[in-house]
Amino acid sequence: MAFIAALLILSAGFWITPAEVESIPLCVFHFLTGWDCPGCGLTRSFLSMSRLHLVDAIRFNAAGPILYGALFVYAVNLWFRLLGSKRHIQFTFPFFPHLLVIILMGQWVVKSIHHFMIEF
Repeated sequence: MAFIAALLILSAGFWITPAEVESIPLCVFHFLTGWDCPGCGLTRSFLSMSRLHLVDAIRFNAAGPILYGALFVYAVNLWFRLLGSKRHIQFTFPFFPHLLVIILMGQWVVKSIHHFMIEF
């Protein structure tokens, strides 16, 4: 089941474009405040990555390509396990969650400053 979910997420960009989800309020924080949260743009970033549009993916959310890559490695691991293979990709990076939080918060601060400068 997890493999199917990962596969659907990784391939969603083939049948949905970032422009199609632009008008859908996906984030309650953004809907209520008008400001982006650290996770805003991840959906559009993933959709862009599915189409191999790296620059767009980074523009939507800088953490998106990293998360997309991690999910891809996870899906490949699940595939090998489903096939019964003893081979699998070692994904041991103990600081990954910390790095992800730093990237999410960093891009959020930059976007917030940019948003603040435009408003005032």
